[in-house]
Amino acid sequence: MQAKKKRRNSGARTVLYTLAIGIWYYRWYILAVLLGAFFTPMAVKAAYAARGYRAIGGEVLLIPLFVLLVKLVSLVKQLFEMLAECVDEESEEQDV
Repeated sequence: MQAKKKRRNSGARTVLYTLAIGIWYYRWYILAVLLGAFFTPMAVKAAYAARGYRAIGGEVLLIPLFVLLVKLVSLVKQLFEMLAECVDEESEEQDV
């Protein structure tokens, strides 16, 4: 009976650990969504004040914009890492 309880606790720890890893991996995307959700109502109010009537415009695209910015930064970071590897390989070849 105790062995089953131990497995259940171990399974719960595994799930929590996996969830924590997932949250850590996607932390920038989660932050982007939260920031977009925070700024969207402000943008809607500002757009309403500027227009004078309610309408749906680009202000509702803040969440996708923040997520795309995170992806763009990630891709640029990967590009620079790849370029640094190429430069390192070329410098090693020239040394030989």
